[in-house]
Amino acid sequence: MVVAEDESSVRTLVERALGQAGCGVQVGRDGEEALALAQRLQGRFDLLLTDVVMPRCGGLRLATAVRELWPGLRVLFMTGHSDEIRDLEAQRAPGDAVLVKPFLPQALASAVARVLDPQPGPSGPR
Repeated sequence: MVVAEDESSVRTLVERALGQAGCGVQVGRDGEEALALAQRLQGRFDLLLTDVVMPRCGGLRLATAVRELWPGLRVLFMTGHSDEIRDLEAQRAPGDAVLVKPFLPQALASAVARVLDPQPGPSGPR
């Protein structure tokens, strides 16, 4: 998994929580650093976990850039701003999810699991 988060305390929480959940994590301090990590990994990761607002390259721009290289990659956006959630709803791809900050480590692990293994709902495909 590639993670992009500019806040060091959130980066540390994400890295620890996902490491304890058994996830391999590569962390960038912003979107540009995360894009460089993704390119070095050459698509050998299953999820992009990204903050929405970051210096140099925000989460939506990062997700677009990564998906140009690996279409269909799953993305979990993190945000602490309600106005960003509305914007994300209009711009995110099917299958993407949003995790609202602040969150507990268990909520992060659950959100990652849901994005990586989506289960169809009662009205979903059978």
